[in-house]
Amino acid sequence: MGAAAGDAGPEVTEALVRHVAALARLRLDDEELPALVDQFRRMLEFVAVVQETDGAPSPLGDSGALEPASMRTDSARESGEAGGPVGHEAIAKNAPRWSGDAFETPKVVG
Repeated sequence: MGAAAGDAGPEVTEALVRHVAALARLRLDDEELPALVDQFRRMLEFVAVVQETDGAPSPLGDSGALEPASMRTDSARESGEAGGPVGHEAIAKNAPRWSGDAFETPKVVG
């Protein structure tokens, strides 16, 4: 693999990618293999780099103590007011189709 000096990680071959794919119950096409070998190699190199870090917080992105989020007061809103209840007519303007008292949306899965 060669991500780091002295790294003894596995050599990424088509056979290794096919083996991992079989363990994950994935079917691969022969034309996919060269790209997957490269992607797998790069993923393992990235893991090797991450393993070399000490896990200490970064001085650039760590502000120290976390500040609690400011919370707005919860209050009832009137119909027509932002965040207030929305009536049937307002919903009906934007609904694609209706079935009884419910609106239908396009099927997005399967």
